Amino acid sequence: MMASPISISRGTLHGVRVLGLYVLALLMAAFSLFPLVIALGTALKPPGTATSDLGIFPAHPSWSNFSYIFTETSLLTYVKNSVIVTTATTALVLAGASLAAYAFSRLTFFLKNVLYPLFLMGLMLPFVVVLVPLFHMEERLHLFNTYGALILPYVGFGLPFAILLLKNYFDSVPREMEEAALVDGASRLRTFLAIVLPMTTPALSTVAIFQAVGSWNEFLFALLFMTKDAMRTVPLAIIPFIGQFGNQTEYMFAMLLVITLPPVVLFVAMQRYFVSGLTAGAIKG
Repeated sequence: MMASPISISRGTLHGVRVLGLYVLALLMAAFSLFPLVIALGTALKPPGTATSDLGIFPAHPSWSNFSYIFTETSLLTYVKNSVIVTTATTALVLAGASLAAYAFSRLTFFLKNVLYPLFLMGLMLPFVVVLVPLFHMEERLHLFNTYGALILPYVGFGLPFAILLLKNYFDSVPREMEEAALVDGASRLRTFLAIVLPMTTPALSTVAIFQAVGSWNEFLFALLFMTKDAMRTVPLAIIPFIGQFGNQTEYMFAMLLVITLPPVVLFVAMQRYFVSGLTAGAIKG
C-alpha cells in the first residue's frame, strides 16, 4: 500500500526538526565546552610559552604544571579551607531553610505573612550593599581569618533562596501522610524528619548544589576576610600567579581546572534531582 504524499511530507518535516534540534544541541555543547578546551590547552603548555604559542594545544604537553601547583603552592590548604566552609555552610542552610520553609508552608503563627516577605527581600540584596557594614561587624567581632567570617554571611545570603524553593516544594507535598502520623501520636518534629524530608530529596539536592557551588566559588568575601595565606579558600589560589610585571598563565589555568573539578563532579552526581527540584520550586509560588 502506497503511503500518501501528505504522510511522507509530515514524516520528513518531523525528521528535519529532530535533526535540527540535535545539531543545535551539539553546537551549544561545543560552544560551552570550548573555553574548557582552551583552558586545558593553556594549562598543558610549558611555563612561559602561553603568550608565544598561539595554538590551542602545545606540540609537547607539559603535565608538570599540575604537579607544580600541588607541590609548590598551598593548594591543598586552600582546598581544606574551602571544604570546611562549603560543608558547614551547606549543612546550616539545609537545616535552617528546611525548618523555616516547613513552618511557613504548614504552620499558622503570629506575623507569618510579614516574616516570609522579609526573608524573600534577601533575594534582592546584592553583596556590595552590605559589604561596608559587614566588614565593620566582622572586624568588631574579631572574625577575620576564621571560618565564621565566611560561613555566617554565606548562610545569611543563602537562606532566602533556599526557603523560597523549599517552601514551594513543601506546598506541593500531599498532607495526608503527615496528618495520619499526627493522629497516631507522632510529634510535629518527628513527622517532619521521618515523613516530609525523605519526600523532598530533589528540592534539598537542588538547594545543596546551589549553596555548595556558590560557597566554593565565592571570591569577594574570601578576599576581604581571609588575609592570611593559611586561611585562604580556592578562589584565591590564583593570586600568587598574578604579578605586576606578568602573569604565570600556565600555572593559573592549571589551578583553575583543578579547583573547578569538585563543583562539576557534584553537579553530575546530583543532576537527576536538580531539574525536578528546581521545577517544583518554580511552578508553585
